[in-house]
Amino acid sequence: MPHLNGCRVTMRAGTAPTPRLEYRYHRHRGHWNGYLADFRARLHTGDALVRITPEGARRLGVTHMGDGWAEARVPIEPIDHAHGEFLRLGADVEVMAPAELGDRIAETARTLATRYEG
Repeated sequence: MPHLNGCRVTMRAGTAPTPRLEYRYHRHRGHWNGYLADFRARLHTGDALVRITPEGARRLGVTHMGDGWAEARVPIEPIDHAHGEFLRLGADVEVMAPAELGDRIAETARTLATRYEG
């Protein structure tokens, strides 16, 4: 029987090739369930309203209609995570809401501008 990270992988005959994982050790089950609960609590905690260019939309993985700036509502994880995700888009995105996220990005941009000025 094949194993994956301490889990036994079982396949049922006549099913798609997606393995069903069964825990070999009960001590892993409690850890994994706690991890999943924490992960779900952090996943998509809100939405951000952004203005985005076609290039920014492509890089973010959202559909952009038209050839100029467009508004989009994007699901986000906590502010710390969203901050990094939107920063990587540079000038191709403007965060309009939530204000806390827009303020953090603006502060980071000011810090970077000061750092890289002559």
